[in-house]
Amino acid sequence: TELIDEYITAAPAREPLFADEIFLWVRERMPGAERATFNEYLVRCLKKSGELKRFRRGIYYKSVKTPLGTAGIDKSALLRKLYISDGKSVYGYETGASLMNRLGLTSRMPAHIHIATERFNYRLAGEPLVLTKPIVKIDKDDHRYLQLLDMLAAWDEVGVDAVDPIAILRTFIVKNGLKFEKLLYYAGLYDNVAVYKRLAKLAREKV
Repeated sequence: TELIDEYITAAPAREPLFADEIFLWVRERMPGAERATFNEYLVRCLKKSGELKRFRRGIYYKSVKTPLGTAGIDKSALLRKLYISDGKSVYGYETGASLMNRLGLTSRMPAHIHIATERFNYRLAGEPLVLTKPIVKIDKDDHRYLQLLDMLAAWDEVGVDAVDPIAILRTFIVKNGLKFEKLLYYAGLYDNVAVYKRLAKLAREKV
């Protein structure tokens, strides 16, 4: 109970807390801990705590009171941790219309957040998500390359209407330190002539 309390006390308010992660943290400090016993004590902590709340099975958070009432779990942080990165490894990235709208490539307001993720089989019910399997295994080095190439592939489908979309993409390339040699390598995975043509247009001037 003390270990669980310690973990929860140190956790930021509204951040998603996964039971699996709490258990691993507890077991590092108490090697003999069993999962069934841990689950029992976690339920006890949930019942006695005024701030610990259950969002879904295995997912908890610390609520916080605001002038407008009690604030729930941070949905953006939850989606990021579930599908994109846990802070240590990268296993997904935002893509499609939602990314392109956020970058200013299209004025289209998508109804869903599009994420390419290794965890596409896990569906968080009730959330406006479109999950797809990435074209290649994702890691911290390649996901920015895949993001850019996905945008080139989805250009017509999404409906790019920015005044200067090439400038937006060049800014993305510079900001993320992308190399054209590596972009060309990953472009071969898409089997899409339009991707090559748009990549060539990006490369015509120095970035």
